[in-house]
Amino acid sequence: MPGHHHHHHQAPPPTTGPRVLFASYGGSDVTHSVQGMYNSHRGKLSIAGGQYVTHFSDPFPGQLKDFVVMTVDNGNNSQVHVAAENSPTHIDGSAAQHSTPHHGPPPHASEIIQANYGGADVTAKCKELFNRRHGLRFERSMNDTFGDTLPGVSKRLAIIYMTKSGNIPHRACAHYGESDKPHIPHQN
Repeated sequence: MPGHHHHHHQAPPPTTGPRVLFASYGGSDVTHSVQGMYNSHRGKLSIAGGQYVTHFSDPFPGQLKDFVVMTVDNGNNSQVHVAAENSPTHIDGSAAQHSTPHHGPPPHASEIIQANYGGADVTAKCKELFNRRHGLRFERSMNDTFGDTLPGVSKRLAIIYMTKSGNIPHRACAHYGESDKPHIPHQN
């Protein structure tokens, strides 16, 4: 390997194969740090429950924050991994990954904090839809709504939204496949 390939700065994230597209800690974008951790551990990411604050500091003290990582596997399927603050995150890019499906009633949101579709920031569009329709609902497909942000990849939409767990503000995450038409009602 020729010597001029040895850079001292961090290599850019790979554009094919397993990679991290997006990462958020309660709506604070931590994509760059998580890509660095993932790439330096050769496609693995392990963070113990309760340790997110030590890696990413605490952007929103006194609020519950989900840790969210969007990855693409070798087969060009994207996944969204969501962990509550006290739950661990273990991602192995070489293994077959599956998103945790959402069951039960749709989440209620008082605010859309951050949204990402296939690695592209779609926060502004989601906020606009949410505010205009008093809730987030999709009449058209994700690709029609946001554009095909990552051609050839089966994408997911991750939405970080504000809700309440009891009386505590919770920056939670819901995520959907590109053919889903989710509805997130507005919560006063």
